[in-house]
Amino acid sequence: PFCERVFISCNESQAITIDDGYHFIKDDPAFSNMGPMAALLTVFNKFPKKNILFTGCDYPFLTVDELQRFLDGFGNELSGFYNAKADVYEPMLALYPASLVEQLRNMYEAHQFSLQHFLKDQQAAKYLPKDKKTMISVDTHEGFVDARIWISR
Repeated sequence: PFCERVFISCNESQAITIDDGYHFIKDDPAFSNMGPMAALLTVFNKFPKKNILFTGCDYPFLTVDELQRFLDGFGNELSGFYNAKADVYEPMLALYPASLVEQLRNMYEAHQFSLQHFLKDQQAAKYLPKDKKTMISVDTHEGFVDARIWISR
């Protein structure tokens, strides 16, 4: 409900594991081994005039309501979910406007690949989620098992 199309961002080796029917974009080889910035720069190259809503696949507690509040709060400005407890932006839960693509490319040229630093340096709007569970990233097998149990309750 938030965008025209949804894509899975992946690198070359991940692309062969994606089931038929899903739209995906492989990282441009020029940006390989850069993590999430590779995905963002690749997508901006393919869709240069589009704002990018970046959501990581490892946030199982992110809800439609929470995402809607985030988008309603900042329009099309650079904004990111902010983890106040850790005092950091979550760059994989952020809106990246097309108007800032040159600043991203400048970081790339300077060999600075941290989207967290980009959000901080650009003074992105901070979204504090209503439900703190939103910020739980599940990126281990143990975390996956725990999240699955929690969700099934």
